[in-house]
Amino acid sequence: MTKFQLALLSILLTPSYALRANSWQKRLDRALLDVDGGGPESRIRNLQRALGDRYFRKDVTKAFKVVQDKGFGKGHPEFIDILWPRGTFARSDIEGLQGFVTKQLPERWEEIQAYGTNDLNDLRNSVSSPEPNAVLSSLVDSLRDRPERVVTLAQNALRSTPLEVETPSYEVLKAIVGDENAGTVLTEPTVEVRRYDAYRAASCEVKSNSYSLDNMGAGLNRLFSYMVLGENADKQIMEMTAPFSMQSTGYGTTMSVKLPSRYAESAPEPSIDSTVRIMEVPETTTATLSFPGICTNAEIERQTEALLRGLEKDGTFEVVSRSSVAVLQYNAPGTMPWRRKNEIGVPVVEKRAEQIDETEVGIVSADDEQELLNDIVAEAVEVEKEEPNDVVAEAVEAEKEEPNDIIVETVEVEKEESTDIVVESEDEEEFM
Repeated sequence: MTKFQLALLSILLTPSYALRANSWQKRLDRALLDVDGGGPESRIRNLQRALGDRYFRKDVTKAFKVVQDKGFGKGHPEFIDILWPRGTFARSDIEGLQGFVTKQLPERWEEIQAYGTNDLNDLRNSVSSPEPNAVLSSLVDSLRDRPERVVTLAQNALRSTPLEVETPSYEVLKAIVGDENAGTVLTEPTVEVRRYDAYRAASCEVKSNSYSLDNMGAGLNRLFSYMVLGENADKQIMEMTAPFSMQSTGYGTTMSVKLPSRYAESAPEPSIDSTVRIMEVPETTTATLSFPGICTNAEIERQTEALLRGLEKDGTFEVVSRSSVAVLQYNAPGTMPWRRKNEIGVPVVEKRAEQIDETEVGIVSADDEQELLNDIVAEAVEVEKEEPNDVVAEAVEAEKEEPNDIIVETVEVEKEESTDIVVESEDEEEFM
């Protein structure tokens, strides 16, 4: 039996804590955590339905029984899986907060404590806007031209992936799914191999390859001034794009950001006294790994190791240069730290067929195959022990609901914001 067949059989037979489209966890997300979850009426309705869901009490009872039977130390991963499955905002926040509080924040604090008085002054200058009045003027111009976009950009402080911000285009060639780490709610995340299209970028040199506040802040300010504040030869104000990329080369360390598409062919020249330069970024094949939080030197090392480990385990791509690691940061400084989206990227090429060892392409040993089959059978037996009429009961409940509910829902949708229409379309599927 091949690994693919085993995986497919596992998906079909293993009971997982997969999310239903209208699960109580998804409704709680829309009610409390999702900035795009709709208006007040929609949020209240989602909260009421989440708490009234027949699975809410069942899942809570099951989760606490797991902790009672196994203890918190061994039971908390399953406890979190039951209450907050992967794919929920709550789960993402839990994982982001865990890394931020236990590792990234102490590392950043240790960095700040090591600064002397002069270093602190340099830090203050590097992370603050060089011309506050110019920033305010740029915001006022944006508000006058497109007020709705300003609201969206402000709400991006609560989004992991910002909206209405241009990013480089790419095609995903392969997704390398990681494994769970024992004893933790965190997983070995998915590595994506992407083919990026060529683009033009604004860039500047930074003093070192350190991911310290003063080093990154200095580069960010120079690029921000060139694009958003109009510190260029044409005094042209451009919208900010993402991500900011910081990458070491044989000539130093460069920070860059993609030029907006409409300015790519006629980008304004940087001011004479500016250190900003326009660069051509060629088409590249890059392996990337996403992670939440803030970028510290130690965090970049951890994520780079995880990326290289995922590539080595997959065995189909070869790293071109381990010294050319790029760190991509997608969010504005005001974004909640645990929701910030970052990525590690390294250039790769696909290995030739003769370079790929059979053990690296998914051949499963007989012992591993038998062990996996035993686990699947055991899980399937456990499913049989659960309430056999759950599906039927849920269908009966739907039949009992008042038929006019759908009409009422439709009228409510028409009264709400356009974002609610998407939310309610999911709700109506529950009654179909």
